[in-house]
Amino acid sequence: MFNSWFHIRFLAKYFDKNLKGIVFEKPFTYKKQELDIPFLENINFRSFRFTTRSPLPMFTLEQNRPKPNQKVDVFSDIEGLRLEGVKWHYDDRFMLFYLSSGEYLLFQIFGPNGNVYYLDENYEFKSRFVEKGRKVIPEISSFTNSQKLMLNKKDYQSIINSNTDKSVTNLIKSKFPFSIYQNELIDEICYRAAIEARELVANLSQLKREELYSVFQEILTEIANQNYRIFDCEPPIFAFFKLTSIDAQAEKYSDIIRATEQFIRYYFGWYNFSERKKDLKSKLEKYQNLLGRKIFKQEESLENFPTSLEYRKKADTLLANKHNLDDHIKQVVLPDVHNPSENLNIDLDPELTIAANANKLYEKSKRVDSSKEELKKEYEENKKTLSKVKNYLEQIDEVDTREKLKKMRKTIPERYLATISEQGEEKSRPYRYFTFKGWEVLVGKSARKNDELTFQVANKNDFWLHAQKMTGSHVIVRNPEKKESLPEPVLRRAAGIAAHFSKGKHARAVPVVYTKKKYVWTSKKLPPGKVRFQYESMIVARPFNPAAQSPNF
Repeated sequence: MFNSWFHIRFLAKYFDKNLKGIVFEKPFTYKKQELDIPFLENINFRSFRFTTRSPLPMFTLEQNRPKPNQKVDVFSDIEGLRLEGVKWHYDDRFMLFYLSSGEYLLFQIFGPNGNVYYLDENYEFKSRFVEKGRKVIPEISSFTNSQKLMLNKKDYQSIINSNTDKSVTNLIKSKFPFSIYQNELIDEICYRAAIEARELVANLSQLKREELYSVFQEILTEIANQNYRIFDCEPPIFAFFKLTSIDAQAEKYSDIIRATEQFIRYYFGWYNFSERKKDLKSKLEKYQNLLGRKIFKQEESLENFPTSLEYRKKADTLLANKHNLDDHIKQVVLPDVHNPSENLNIDLDPELTIAANANKLYEKSKRVDSSKEELKKEYEENKKTLSKVKNYLEQIDEVDTREKLKKMRKTIPERYLATISEQGEEKSRPYRYFTFKGWEVLVGKSARKNDELTFQVANKNDFWLHAQKMTGSHVIVRNPEKKESLPEPVLRRAAGIAAHFSKGKHARAVPVVYTKKKYVWTSKKLPPGKVRFQYESMIVARPFNPAAQSPNF
């Protein structure tokens, strides 16, 4: 019940007992939504810290005073003033500091909606820490530093009788004394009284109503004994009594400050672990979805994959009709030379003659079987990878410590976690992203983006490719394992991509140079995208469009 009314009450009691007479130095802020109020030397503590930042808004004492390089002074007038006393609101989450000038600091401890007000000696508003939000200043008479934790039996009966239409949860939250009953407290009350939290008050027997009152008084007595507990849950729970409703071990503390400090450590340990686990799972799920889409498309492609015979029929038909056709056309419909009753729709490259298009189709007929086999291998490989990803996702759910998560993270291949998550993110990147046999291939989008890709994104051991002596995209093949050379199929595919994204994309073969990125450099005298390189090799590649729908490209 961290940051609850009970917690604030015990902090205020501690401050009032142990920090009276401290002299404030100048308060300041150096982080958004965080106020630091330093004070002159104290045996144990050096400053107050008040923050409304997620994930854990808090009001704490600090042993070390922060010394930021840049800061903004706040409430400068309280510098040199003494703390004369501290009180808490009898029914809400406020704390009031009484200053030696007769002025006040009012802490509104409402989690992310919290604030601090500086009030004059007439209890009138002077300034506040956070300028946004509704200004809430309760009556000064509503503050106390001596209050018993109890609910009078007569008052309880009156609350019950006038709220029979409410559920037990709503009754406790809205009608019982003291502010903010967190779910753990309500669950414990109902558990000990053997009452369903959603049960209507009207349905409670007189015996159950008596038990509800008895349990509430019992828990108030436990809270008053000031035995603080931190339960090892996800997330950890800060409590002022034994939680019999949960199966978890608790550490006990008799000091509210020590308990608060320890809970903050545990909470942020859990939170950081939880966020890393969530992030890892999210990335794997994105990769899982990406693989699922790829496998679906590959299944469709394999099912509709053309045969070598289909290409040969189209080539034969073109050659048989070449004298009746004009060169440089995009498409033609002709009767199949082998089966005149069937028409063939033939897509053509308009930059080629009819004879050259026929030769291109003959070439495709030779390659189609090997292309299908290659697609089949990629399909099977993707299915195996998908199975591994699913296995990792199942393991993540079982991981319960940071050490185990860190160990598991090292076993996950980097490419599983480097997927493009959103279309907007894709557009903002200076490169197009593809994968081939587990290798990541990045392609620059323009001359300026080429420079950004090569000199800001690429690592020194990545491979760099470019069409030789012609304009085109820089192509980077990621090399996280720092291998000395690329596997032959990957080199050919990357070179084909570099050829496609160049001025020679329509040629049959394009010379492509490649080297390590660390051997590529530029200078201010060179135009965007222009570079110098050394230790390069050359390969002749057929242009390959990685984004093409057809697997036969």
